[in-house]
Amino acid sequence: NSLKRIVNHRNFHNKQTIYILDEAHKAGAKGCMKQLREANRIGTMQACLAISGTIHRTDGRCIMDITGHDGYYNGKRKPHIVYGYRDALKDDVIPPFKIHVYQMSWYDMTYDEQTQYKALTKQAEIAVSNAYKEHGVERNELRMAYNAGLHWVDMANTLYRKRKRLVNSIEMRFTVAEETLMHHASLGHKGILMHESIAGITRIKNIMLDNGLEKPYIYHSGDKPEDWDEATPQELAEWKSYQKNRKGILREWLDPRTEEGIMLSVKSLTEGINVPEMDFNMLLSSANSPTGILQAIGRSLRGNKNEEGQWVDRYGAPIEHKNIYILVQGGTTDADKIQYAQEEGDIPDECFVTYNRINGDWVKQAGQHIDAS
Repeated sequence: NSLKRIVNHRNFHNKQTIYILDEAHKAGAKGCMKQLREANRIGTMQACLAISGTIHRTDGRCIMDITGHDGYYNGKRKPHIVYGYRDALKDDVIPPFKIHVYQMSWYDMTYDEQTQYKALTKQAEIAVSNAYKEHGVERNELRMAYNAGLHWVDMANTLYRKRKRLVNSIEMRFTVAEETLMHHASLGHKGILMHESIAGITRIKNIMLDNGLEKPYIYHSGDKPEDWDEATPQELAEWKSYQKNRKGILREWLDPRTEEGIMLSVKSLTEGINVPEMDFNMLLSSANSPTGILQAIGRSLRGNKNEEGQWVDRYGAPIEHKNIYILVQGGTTDADKIQYAQEEGDIPDECFVTYNRINGDWVKQAGQHIDAS
């Protein structure tokens, strides 16, 4: 609506206007594109500077459809200027970093988790088959046809979401999270852990308190999570308090004077925050897209330098690298997103460390070695 008012405002009629769009992947949405195309059509758009670390959207729309492009790379529209993480590291404009990818396997699930997974998969496959028979919707069209009033399409998407929630909440993920948080808390680090469900965040909070850590900061986006319907009255009251007080909670954690502390975030804070003092970031649940992964990585790559030009922590001590942790289920489309994010962001392979469980122990392997779907 704001863009529509600008395009149609009388002060802009018969004038050449330069549009500057930050986080331009959002401007690729259908409504924004309609207004930008109109400005381009009537000739009031002299130029458009579109800036984004993740220009391509999962729905296929792209701001470059109106700003122009000069060819393709990796099968996608090519921006006029590409500046990836490889360039940023070379130019020393971001601190060095490591992306630790913990790859869960089928055998990292408990027997009950495996049973639930099989049942949801079977139900989802039946729904996919019926979506094609009844509605003519192919498997790869399910997401785009969601909420179109097609019963079997909505059923398939709902079942796949439930399966993903199950995968994102398996016991092994919380075991890895506990070990990682205990390590960083022992060093007095400041960091953020992101999960898709409020129940998962509450579980992490209880794990921290059981280990004698200080109560973490908890930020809630304000959107109603799916697991609210499963909450007890006591849980619901607690969760709503996070929602109500989220601005004050975030303000306190972002304050540079808050020297340490763990922020637990529900479906938010992947964009728009700048915390140079942050030491680590953990994506406990798999992101919905490569864009989400890249945006979350970007939260960790602010930093401070000393007079000698060295990257330092908030105490002034030189740092080796910042740490980003991503947990994925191997052999799934979630695992594919790691590779897509690496290609999209031009992240050097040496920035990755992959962990696989062998005989009960996590074995480290340099580089990105993810089992794709």
